[in-house]
Amino acid sequence: SPQRPAQRSQRDPGDRRRTSGAWPHRSSRARVTRRASSNMGKGGANPPKAAPEAPELNPKQFVVPFLVITSKILKLDFAPYVSEIRLAFFLAVSLSVLAYVGIYVIAGKKNEAGEVTDTAKTMQGKDETTKYTVAAYDQKKAVEALRQTMLTVAMVSFIHYKWGSPMPLVFQCITQPMNMLDAPLVKIHFFSAKPIGKLARPWKAPPNPLQEMLGGDKEDEKAVARKQD
Repeated sequence: SPQRPAQRSQRDPGDRRRTSGAWPHRSSRARVTRRASSNMGKGGANPPKAAPEAPELNPKQFVVPFLVITSKILKLDFAPYVSEIRLAFFLAVSLSVLAYVGIYVIAGKKNEAGEVTDTAKTMQGKDETTKYTVAAYDQKKAVEALRQTMLTVAMVSFIHYKWGSPMPLVFQCITQPMNMLDAPLVKIHFFSAKPIGKLARPWKAPPNPLQEMLGGDKEDEKAVARKQD
């Protein structure tokens, strides 16, 4: 009997594309599905990480860079006004000193009751917790602010004497009053602000450039966080 010619199978072009690898293999899709289901079984999709808290911007941080850029652009020369700048520097420092001395006296006269627990670092690097009355704590902070002011004055005066540049004095003429007016002690005792929120005692120590380079401010932040918890 005559043999029938072999019939060539005709496939749809789409079938050939799927067979040639244009479409994912069924077993590959199954592995992807099993992996996704196993991840869901372990607690679902990975939860998004909490975004770090944005640092609080303080306008005082931009004062010195703004003055530097402005003086460079306008080509300001403060050399002819050194005597006036020194006088302004003396007045700004005197205002801060008188403010902290006045706060020390006012806090002693108020003799406000209450208890404040303050945690500070010892010379050995250990945390030391001390309890104060509100009046004693405010007086202690006034002395610390006064000491910090005098240290800044000594450093700026040395730079001005050594290199003769009036720019450090110009910066201090502006930043000294700003720092003084932004201090919690001044806001509470001179402007009758309530000690709540950011003004609640105990307060974070004033910024110390040397301590910031050594990483000491992180410990102070932890102490304030423990107080708030």
